[in-house]
Amino acid sequence: MRTPKQLKKTQRTRSFLFPILILISTILSACVGIENLFQPTPLPMPQELNATPLPADSTPGGLEDVFISRVSEAGQQPERCYTLYRFYPDGLALYSKFSCFKNPPSAEDLSTVQDWLNRENPRLWRGDYSLQQNRIFIRITVHDVVHEITSLRYFQGSICEGQMVLQEPAVTTYAGLPSALNQPVLEYTALKNLSIQPSEIPPANRKNRSQTTCVPPSFMIIRRPYITLINGQSLLEIQTNPQEVCTLTYLNPAGETLLSAADGTIRADGQGLCRWLFEIGNVRGTGTLTLQIGEITQSLSIDIR
Repeated sequence: MRTPKQLKKTQRTRSFLFPILILISTILSACVGIENLFQPTPLPMPQELNATPLPADSTPGGLEDVFISRVSEAGQQPERCYTLYRFYPDGLALYSKFSCFKNPPSAEDLSTVQDWLNRENPRLWRGDYSLQQNRIFIRITVHDVVHEITSLRYFQGSICEGQMVLQEPAVTTYAGLPSALNQPVLEYTALKNLSIQPSEIPPANRKNRSQTTCVPPSFMIIRRPYITLINGQSLLEIQTNPQEVCTLTYLNPAGETLLSAADGTIRADGQGLCRWLFEIGNVRGTGTLTLQIGEITQSLSIDIR
C-alpha cells in the first residue's frame, strides 16, 4: 500500500509526463500529416484543364530524350541540383525541378535517370508538348502542396541538335535579384550528349553544318533597372549570342511608348552584349520593359519614383 507521500510523488510524475506524451503524440501526428502531404496525388493532364492549348500548327510528340539544365543550384553538400525534362514520342513530357547529383551528370547516368524519370512514377509532374520545326511548346501540370493549388505552367523555346532553350513562365527573385536558375531563359543539353563532342558524332547523324547552323537564341540579364527616378535614364544590359538581334520596348506607367521597337532594336556585339540607355519620362508608377530575342519575349517591370 502506497503512503500519501508516494501517491503525491506519483501524481507529480504523471503531471510531468502527460504534457511530454501530448507533445510526442502531436509530433508523430504531424509527421504522419507531412508524409500524407507528400503522397503522390494523381494530377490532371493539361488537356483536362481549361488552359491555353498548344499551337494548332504544331505537331504533338516526336522526341525521345532526357534534357538537363546547364546551370544548377546548391543542394545538400556536395550535391548540385538541376532541372530535368523527359520527352516521349507520344507527346508526354515529364518535369523534375530539383534533381540532385553528387557528381556532375554525364551520358553514363542516362539509364539511372530514366529508371526513376519515367511515366510510371506518380510523383513526377507531367504534361504534354508539341514541335514546330525548331520550336518546342510544353505544358506541365504542377501542384503546390503548401497551398493545395494545382496549376499549369507553359514553356516555349527552341530545340535543335541536342540543345534546348526554354523561356521560363516567371522570374523568381531572391533579395530583389533574379537567381541564375530563373533568368528569362534556361538552357538545356540532351543528357546522352553530355560526354560527346561534336567531332565525335557519326557523320550519318551529323547535319551539314556549313548550311545549317543551329544556335538557339538565349539571353541572360546582366544589368536591369528595378527603381528609377522620374526624368532620368535607365540602363539595361543582356548577354546573348554574338550578332543576335535584340529588341527592347518601354511603356511608361501611363501606357505611353517611350521606346519603340524601331528605336529599340539593336544587334549584339562580338561578345554578345546588347545595351540600352533610355529615357524614363516624368510619370510615376510601374513601367514595363519588353525584351525580344528571336521567338523569346520577356516582360520586366520597373518602379518609377
